[in-house]
Amino acid sequence: MVLLAYAAPREGEGVAAALVGRHDVQLVEVGVGKTSAASRLTERLLRGPACEYVVLLGVAGAHRGAGLSVGDVCMVAEDQLADEGVETPQGFVALDALRLGSVGPFLPDQLRTQAWAQDLSLPVVRAATVSRCSGTNASAEALAQRTRTAIETMENAALAWVCTRWGVPWIGVRAISNYTGDRDEQAWRFDAALDRLTAAIVTQLSKA
Repeated sequence: MVLLAYAAPREGEGVAAALVGRHDVQLVEVGVGKTSAASRLTERLLRGPACEYVVLLGVAGAHRGAGLSVGDVCMVAEDQLADEGVETPQGFVALDALRLGSVGPFLPDQLRTQAWAQDLSLPVVRAATVSRCSGTNASAEALAQRTRTAIETMENAALAWVCTRWGVPWIGVRAISNYTGDRDEQAWRFDAALDRLTAAIVTQLSKA
């Protein structure tokens, strides 16, 4: 069985409707943000039936200059908890540098990631997961430069951490709903991104 994990209800509605009746696929809504996502996925993995792998799906913001357009779908090459740490006058110091825990990078199942990317002609990009989204150009540029990532999510690395902790393979599939940076320049296309995300996931799972 394949487990599909998504944060907000709208991210899973299309996939759920398209895959109704499939007994080899199950969806779990984990909630928005790292805390909710990690706790709910942990509960599902411990209490639910075993799964072959987990698909972490949803929308993401793309950093300008990363080569992605709003509406594109991409695969996650790796993810990290990008704002776990402390901001100092000398710059950001991550949690692992403080010897207080791991921030990643967390790696997906490489074979499945490459297979999905090849079958669907999708780019494979590095992701950063944050609690505070980049709503100004300055914060977006700083995060992109510090992490060398292309997209920004609010849950993916937390979910990846849970999968890694329990030894469950995962892959990440994200649709670009907006650009990071100043809010009035983010060019949101949430519905269009979700339509393309749903189509990509349903197409790939239909081959199984």
